[in-house]
Amino acid sequence: MGSREYHYVITVQYQNPDGYGVMASTRSGVVEVEPGDTRESVFDEAVQRVRRELGVDASVTLFFDLGPNELGAQDG
Repeated sequence: MGSREYHYVITVQYQNPDGYGVMASTRSGVVEVEPGDTRESVFDEAVQRVRRELGVDASVTLFFDLGPNELGAQDG
């Protein structure tokens, strides 16, 4: 069996890069899941993606959801 697409939604909280206050951000994306990947490895990838996008080194995860991206076959 090959790779499959999974969709994630993640909300993280992080220190404002300017040093004043705490920020939160919700992001979503699609990852290719390969045989042998785990929910934890996909979570770690999502956290790293979000941190890169936000330009921060650390964050706290407030919410994470992961599910198959395909909704199923449609009737012809």
